Amino acid sequence: MDFKGLNTYTVNQAIHLKCVEAKTFPEGISEAHAQIRKLCDYNEAAIYYGISHPDKNKGIIYMAGADEKYISKPEKNTISKIIPAGDYIYTDVNNYSENLLKIGQVFDRLTHHPDIDPEGFCLEWYLPDTICRCMIRLKPLNSY
Repeated sequence: MDFKGLNTYTVNQAIHLKCVEAKTFPEGISEAHAQIRKLCDYNEAAIYYGISHPDKNKGIIYMAGADEKYISKPEKNTISKIIPAGDYIYTDVNNYSENLLKIGQVFDRLTHHPDIDPEGFCLEWYLPDTICRCMIRLKPLNSY
């Protein structure tokens, strides 16, 4: 598989999230994002994420999240997650709402990279201007 054209982004310090798990995948993704945005009072400054990983019993688990500092209405049903510091490979998907299938295609490519962290997860970082940065953490240097 060709990995040319992938970029690397460094997360300098861990990011603490509050997340809502989608009831189903992929059908429940929009509802999970709507729930997390409500917990942030639809704050335009909030930074939103999507986290997914396989589970032997449930298939794909998907969580919509926001940086916890933007959560204005905490709920018992939220899940705390941490995006660890480190280097991540990524590809941006422009106009993601019109290119939802491309997000899955990008992650299919990224998950085949030989240097991804086996303990990692697929990370969507929703940037301004309708960009979804699709990321996966690389193995820490001391684990090679």
